[in-house]
Amino acid sequence: MKLRVIVHDDFAVYDTVLAEELSAHDACLRALGGKATDGPDSQEYLRATHTYTLAFTNAVAQRADHAFRFCYLSGMGADPEETAWFPWQKQTRHLKGRTERDLKRLHEVHPDFLGNVFSTGGNSAEGDGRADDEVARSDHGACRPVGRGDGAAGEGLRVCRVWGREQRND
Repeated sequence: MKLRVIVHDDFAVYDTVLAEELSAHDACLRALGGKATDGPDSQEYLRATHTYTLAFTNAVAQRADHAFRFCYLSGMGADPEETAWFPWQKQTRHLKGRTERDLKRLHEVHPDFLGNVFSTGGNSAEGDGRADDEVARSDHGACRPVGRGDGAAGEGLRVCRVWGREQRND
């Protein structure tokens, strides 16, 4: 399939036609957002990080009739339990964690909705003793590199907090 540009005015709403068209694909890489301090205010950050992500994934998950892989670029220290006491970037950690948690719940309702959360801020396959490494190992084994292992693009990313069917690495 060739690239098709879709101009969409409101990321919080997906009509039936657009949602069906998007759900026909096999995967989506989501990288919208940043840190809470990057946005103009906390409400806009909430919309960009959580509301828009869940609006898209709910629309797609409800209509996908095959495995749909959703890759969410989160961040180091995201806190799905929203209990982190770290004073720096607390809002970022909590909201990205809430988004991760809600994406996992979406998979529980729609098993064909498969998720990967990429925490690009420092997870390692070997583990360095941080809490994120322990969570990753307990959820699905160990974080593992994304890529073919030959220096190809994506080699530096680590998959963390995977749910759904295991992805083959061939």
